[in-house]
Amino acid sequence: MVLITKSLIIMKRTGLALLTMLLSTILLKAQTNKTKNNVGKIIFATQPFSNGNVNPSKNFTSSDFIYGQLVPNYGKLFNELLDVPGGNKDSTYPTWYLYYVVKVYKKKEQMGSSNNETTCGFSYINWNTKILNIDVLPDPKTGTTQIINTYQANLPQQTPLYSLTDASHFPENGTYTIKVEVYDETTDAWGNKKSKNNWPSFEGEFEFTFNNNDITTLKKNGEELKTKLITAARIRRNAQDDAAIKKYTAEYSEKQAVIAKEEKEKQKKEHDAYIANTKAAVEAMNMPSSWTAKSAVTVGGFTIAQIKKEFTEHSDENAKIIKVYIEPGGSWLISKNSFGIPTSQYINTEVLVFYRVKDECLVRNMYIEKTYLGGGKYGAASIHTGASDEKLPCSKMK
Repeated sequence: MVLITKSLIIMKRTGLALLTMLLSTILLKAQTNKTKNNVGKIIFATQPFSNGNVNPSKNFTSSDFIYGQLVPNYGKLFNELLDVPGGNKDSTYPTWYLYYVVKVYKKKEQMGSSNNETTCGFSYINWNTKILNIDVLPDPKTGTTQIINTYQANLPQQTPLYSLTDASHFPENGTYTIKVEVYDETTDAWGNKKSKNNWPSFEGEFEFTFNNNDITTLKKNGEELKTKLITAARIRRNAQDDAAIKKYTAEYSEKQAVIAKEEKEKQKKEHDAYIANTKAAVEAMNMPSSWTAKSAVTVGGFTIAQIKKEFTEHSDENAKIIKVYIEPGGSWLISKNSFGIPTSQYINTEVLVFYRVKDECLVRNMYIEKTYLGGGKYGAASIHTGASDEKLPCSKMK
């Protein structure tokens, strides 16, 4: 009886030791797999969360539009979780970027991932807030999230999920799992990058039923979104440059009225240097690839001469055309309103006019469009000028 009791005790102790070792192994593995500090979740819906009264979902199809919202844990504020620039948690920053990664899985097998150098940009936000909205697979008309690559900050892109829409990531129809992560790459007091397990991260996932009948629409929407973001970035950059010069010049004029002659001369030198540096920044820019690319000779039945004529009629009388570029290829696409009714046809090809006005060099978008007349018929094609111009270096536009 004593031998049996001792044997049972030994067996219990041995089992407990084995269980402890097993649990330690599992915990160690979990710690090893942990790469970031999860501080919140991402929820998803078919409508922008900014609309209000949106019902979140975890199941979507490739014909849906998809939007996301970052929600910190425990009702915390973003400025409690993220590496706020300068440490001033009550400030509003012109631009702040968070890394944005999307991964595609099929039956637990990873089919691919977006570039982990892709970031989403937030403009003029006071981070004393509890939610942030991002685009995942948005309607081009409502998409606003700035998507950039950290090595090409002046070139807005499609959202990562649009960029992943290809045969390597979605080889067949069926249900895929989409995992989304948004994180902040934080630094210590010396500006050194912290280890990955200290990076605050927001994560979420949803089921995505893909149908290859939606491929054409997905690609079209992705390109429209990219064009919209590029145009918005150009307008924003030009407006910021012009506003900065206007503000600086106004402040300079006020100071000139009250300061002594010596101080006036000093301020003038600073002012002239500022203007020169601003112009130098434009001169340091690289020309777009379309500047040296081979142009087509017509687009939508219009010749280069006709494009020049339309541009001249709607431009500054001092504008001198340097070059017209027509992107080869392209096809007619249909624009529809929110009820699915056609409104116009347009050609999805880039038409650019490079020109000079006095000491400024610029490029302007042109586009070809047909107005919908009803009954499946469209009016005659016409040329239109784009909404904004982008400044370019005159030294390189020769």
